[in-house]
Parts: sequence; structure tokens; C-alpha cells
Amino acid sequence: MYTVFRRPAWLSILLIALLAMMMTPVHAQDGGRRVDQGVAFFQANGIPPEAFRELSATVGTSPQRAAEVLVKYGYTPEQAQAFMTPQNVLTMRAVLNPGPSNEVIGQAMGLLAPYNLTINDLSALFPNLNNPQAMAATLVQKGLTMEQASQLLTQAAPIIQQANEGGLLQYAVLNDQIAGMMNQAGFDYMLMYNVGNVINDPEAIAAKMKEQGYTEAQIQSFQTLAVGMTAQGITPELIDGWTVKNMVYRLEGIGLDPTTINEIVALGSRDAVQEYLEGLGYSGETLELALVNLAGCLGENGEVLDPERLQAYQAGEAARLLDEAGIDPENLGDILSLMDDPDAMRAYLEDSGLSDEQIAAFEKGL
Repeated sequence: MYTVFRRPAWLSILLIALLAMMMTPVHAQDGGRRVDQGVAFFQANGIPPEAFRELSATVGTSPQRAAEVLVKYGYTPEQAQAFMTPQNVLTMRAVLNPGPSNEVIGQAMGLLAPYNLTINDLSALFPNLNNPQAMAATLVQKGLTMEQASQLLTQAAPIIQQANEGGLLQYAVLNDQIAGMMNQAGFDYMLMYNVGNVINDPEAIAAKMKEQGYTEAQIQSFQTLAVGMTAQGITPELIDGWTVKNMVYRLEGIGLDPTTINEIVALGSRDAVQEYLEGLGYSGETLELALVNLAGCLGENGEVLDPERLQAYQAGEAARLLDEAGIDPENLGDILSLMDDPDAMRAYLEDSGLSDEQIAAFEKGL
């Protein structure tokens, strides 16, 4: 059973406050640039906002079903098939279900394009992203010379390193594999996030799925699937981490400060989030796309990321940061009081006996 990180109540509150202060603030002047760019993409291609939710649920797991959605909302079958190019599918995935890994994939595609390689070729590289020799062999099979393959891998090395450091590479590699497993078994991909915090507990999976109206046969099928996921390294902590990071990324993308995550999650439903966003002036297609983005992490009724899961993740992350820096949690109040004064913070850490290496690691974590 997945156990929530436990701390005294006062410490949990401070830990949560610390993590909120550590989150990178969004630039208000961007005005929700990513969501606006997404709306512009759909407008340019004549896709109405009524299609956003259904496309979000299908484009990541079944492009054919996504094409059927386009037909439902005005495309002819021929237009839909012509539109569903690998690049357009990738763009829709990034717009409807955004996450930090989308940027990694986008950068990778920029490197692959001059070699006439596509998103499908990138997927073929995923299983060996930490094995340059295997990747080179795959690229040669795709038509590159060994010299070209070596040059491409040299160009890609910084992206792979960056993705590894942020945990995004692991997500990018496993995400497509799991999406395929879910689709083949006939499950909506969102179910993994719904039950992600108990993915290694068959009884808890059954209880959650019963609440959501799944049949016994479906529950047993997903329990079997969950065993395969955990065997590939999928843990409750990993799923919650992905969900929270994606939520922060989506808040930034619609022009909200990441520290609003606690307030948004506490609202608990799509309708409540809609009222909240309308109060901030969101409307029309921008509002609809923003809701699709946020509901992708929250669920329609807060059944995915809820306050308890968020606070457990925040407390665990803050405690990990303090532990890695060698800081006693009892001194957290002092840390909080110095958040706005980097020089005083560094002096405090030096006086506490931290080495330059420990201070650098702590500052990087902040």
C-alpha cells in the first residue's frame, strides 16, 4: 500500500509553504502565450472548441479515433486523414495535453527533421536513449550513415542530459509505452492517473474503479495491466510527480502563477475551475482549452489530483530537498524567513556547516 509521507502538522504546513515558494514563477507578461498559440492552431485549421475535450482523450492513444472526432465536428473523412500527419498529431498532443516532456520531444524533432526523420523514428529511439551505440545502429537502419548518426547523437546529447536530470526522459520513454498498453486494453489513458497513487495495490485499485463504475472484468484487466506497469518502474510517487509537474506546466501555459496550484486543486471540479477562470477574465476558446488542459490533471471532478495527493507530494519533495542538503527540518522556519534574501540564505547555510557543494545543490533545488 502506498503510504503518505508523515510529519507533524506544523512541519507539513511549513514544508508545503516552502515548496510553493520554490516553484518557478510564470512571467505575467506572457499572457498565457502557450494556450493562445494553441487556440490559434485550432482556429487556423477550422477545429471548433467543442472538439477539444474529445480530441484530448483520443489524440495521445489513437490518432484514428481523433480523426473520427474531426469528422464529427465538420471535417470530411478525406480531410481528417490528410490532416492527421505525424507533425499535426504531435502538435495537438502538445496543445491539448501539455507537459514538460513535450518540449523535450519538440527539441528532438527539430534535430531529426534535417535528416528526414519523423516522430515515429523518434519513438523507435526511445527504448535505447541511454545506449548511444544502439541508437546509432537504429539510425543507420533508418537510412543515415554512421557519420550522420554520430553527428546527430552529438547534437542530441545536451537534450538527453537535460531530460535525464529533470526526470523528463523517463517520462517520455515510458509514457508512449503505457499509452499503448492502455489503448490496447481498451482503457482511457486518464485512468492511470486516476488510480496512479495506488498503482501497486490491487485492492485499492479495485475500490477506486468500483467507485467510478467499472465492471469486475475491467477491474481485473486493469489490475493485470498495473502489474506490467510496476514491472517497468511505474510507482505511485512517479505518477504523482508527473501529474504535479504537468499541472504546474499547464498553469504556466495558461498564464497563471504556479503557486495557484493549491487553490486550483482545492476547487475540486471542472465547473468550479471554469467559474474561477471566468472570474479572471478567461472566455471563449481560450477558456475551453485552458479547462481541457487543467482537467487533464485534475479530472472532471477532482478524482485525479486532489488536495491530499498534492500535499503529500509537496511535503515529500520539500523533505527530500532538505535531506539532500543536510538541513534539519527543525530549521525550516529559518529557511523560510530568508527566501527573499539569497545572500543571507547563503551565509546561513555556510554557518550551518554546509559545504559549497551542498549549498550549490540546495540552491539548484530551490
